[in-house]
Amino acid sequence: METIERSDNDSIIVSAALPEDIKLTPPSEDAWSRLVKGLQLERGPRLLFVIVDSPRLRGRLASNLAGSLNGSGFRVNCVTLEPSSPQPVGEMLKAIEEQPDARAHFIHGLEHGLSTPEGADRTLTALSFGRERIPAIAKAPLVFWLDSESFKRLAAGAPAFMQWRAGEFRVEEDDGSMSQALRQYRQHIIDRFSKLTLYSVTSEKPLAVDLERVFV
Repeated sequence: METIERSDNDSIIVSAALPEDIKLTPPSEDAWSRLVKGLQLERGPRLLFVIVDSPRLRGRLASNLAGSLNGSGFRVNCVTLEPSSPQPVGEMLKAIEEQPDARAHFIHGLEHGLSTPEGADRTLTALSFGRERIPAIAKAPLVFWLDSESFKRLAAGAPAFMQWRAGEFRVEEDDGSMSQALRQYRQHIIDRFSKLTLYSVTSEKPLAVDLERVFV
């Protein structure tokens, strides 16, 4: 695996190979590459979100990346929240606090707390009010592995928590059923309409805002 040297003599991975039987769509390959490289450059309690709808793919990608990082001396703390946990946020913070030397924390299972109205209210409220505790406990990035519906609920229900996000990475497997033309068309639509252009009488330049950050 190719590596580069940082100025602090800390070796980081440039790329993490995917399992041989997994092929991602071209946009997903780009997202995966940005995640792998960017994750290792992040410092402090930054929030990263990896959005993968397939539970199988989500689990395999997370396991593969954690194994690659751990094998290169980049310690990853994998936290799996229990579906029946009444306090998933408290459980998450406790698991993070127990691994102070981790270089990244992979958080799995948050979708369980968002799957019911009662659980979602409890989880979203806890995230909103507990966000101030994160910098005091976590010294490394938190990487949340979620499906798209759970991510939408999180973005809509806990906007104060989501303001701390440093990046989001959408990944899906290429099953070979989508034509190249359709992929290019879909990417064109994303590129064309993913940002909302706002004009102001107080500024000469328009402001481009990610549509998913302002549309609920």
